Amino acid sequence: MIAATVKNDKLCTPVTVLNYGSIKILAASKHQLLKTLIVDDESLARRGLAHRLKKIADIEVIGEARNGREALELIKQKEPDLVFLDIQMPGVSGFEVVRQLDVETMPIILFLTAYDEYAVQAFEVNALDYILKPIDEERLHQVLEIFTNSRVPIAALTLGTAVGAFDLAVKHMQKRKIFGKNILNFQAKTFEVSDFYAKLESARLMLYKACWLVDRGKDFRQVSSMAKYLSVEVAREVTLWAADIFGAASVIREHPIHKYPMDVWGSSLGEGTQDVQKLIIFRELMKRYR
Repeated sequence: MIAATVKNDKLCTPVTVLNYGSIKILAASKHQLLKTLIVDDESLARRGLAHRLKKIADIEVIGEARNGREALELIKQKEPDLVFLDIQMPGVSGFEVVRQLDVETMPIILFLTAYDEYAVQAFEVNALDYILKPIDEERLHQVLEIFTNSRVPIAALTLGTAVGAFDLAVKHMQKRKIFGKNILNFQAKTFEVSDFYAKLESARLMLYKACWLVDRGKDFRQVSSMAKYLSVEVAREVTLWAADIFGAASVIREHPIHKYPMDVWGSSLGEGTQDVQKLIIFRELMKRYR
């Protein structure tokens, strides 16, 4: 995969060019603002975070809450996209706030805490991430990138990994023989190839749609999550299938096919797990039924 930042004269915005196999996409940084709510029982912490978020062009702070009860009311009234939620608060804790939220309107949660002991529990309630206090500027920007263009290139990277494994497997199947016959002469194997190719193309088209929306400055949150979700799902299947095609050779670390399943595992965790993508997809979908 090759990534480079270039200037697009038409959009006049920085774009990322990604090449993987025969696929080339442009992911621009032009998109809608994220409605953001800050929840913390410390006024100084709220003001500090609000001041930092105002410097980020992608964020619109729509409110602040001093405790869990206020947070629940504001989330219901303002329907934010993202909530910075303190864990330890008097009365209703951050975890209790999440448990009381309606799944149909639940925003993406980013926990704030001074203690790393809550990390596992934060991910158990499908939080996007957690940030340790005092907040590090670089860490904040890293997490917020998930809501801008990061899901699109990660989907491209993951799909590119799947395409690479698929190509290696098919080329190997053209040469390998079983019971005196080429593997591709067995109908069951041709069905497998066709099935995976159709899934790869479906994920590719969803990725193209996400790029198209990003390129035009339209809301791409749901589609980019679907692109990443589909890319990871098909990549998991294809890379393991490809490893099976190579048989025992796939366990040799130096063999080209060995790295593909591990690469997919790594990229599947970036920019939100599959459960996080489902939450985003469902939340955006339910907006149509209100």
